[in-house]
This record gives sequence, C-alpha cells and structure tokens, in this order.
Amino acid sequence: MATTTTQLTLVAGDTGSTLVFTCKTLQNTVIDLTGATVQFRYQIGTNSVVTNNCTITAATSGVCEYIWSVGELVAGYLNGEVVITDSSFRVTTSAQITAFIRSII
Repeated sequence: MATTTTQLTLVAGDTGSTLVFTCKTLQNTVIDLTGATVQFRYQIGTNSVVTNNCTITAATSGVCEYIWSVGELVAGYLNGEVVITDSSFRVTTSAQITAFIRSII
C-alpha cells in the first residue's frame, strides 16, 4: 500500500468519529477490495493491540471505513495500520497511521 503517513487528532470517548481509508498501491493505483477483508489494527499507548474489521463501502474504489465503538478511544497516542487480506489470502499492510487522542475538555 502507499507509504503516506497520516497524523490524526481524535477525542477520547467519541463514537461518532469514522476513519475512511482509500487503499492504494505504492504506484498510487486503487486496490480492488472485492472479496477481501480489511482490518484496522492499532495500539494506544502501552495498551494491548486491537484488531477490528473495517467495513468495505466501495470495493472497486478501494474504500473502507472504521467506526469507533464505545470505550475504544482513550486518551493517548495511537499507532495503527490497515491490513488487507485478498481473496487469495495475500496480506498487504499500510504505512503507519498515528493519532493523538485528547481528553474531553
């Protein structure tokens, strides 16, 4: 996948925040997600690594999304990545995604 590193700022406790990913190759070509599974894998601070499925919203355009669940967003620094497993079970992992999750004011 493309090697762009993304820096995000999120708010602890939010459940309405959605991460939308457009999956592309290093040559900037869209990855067709038809028949694939996509996961968002992340760690906040020294907490355990979490791996959850993304929802593919436009397979041929390489678009998927991840919606945060209750209790997932806690204050700290997040390191994450998107992992695609295609229909032939080949795995492709994205560049690092980083985020600062701030406390609610």
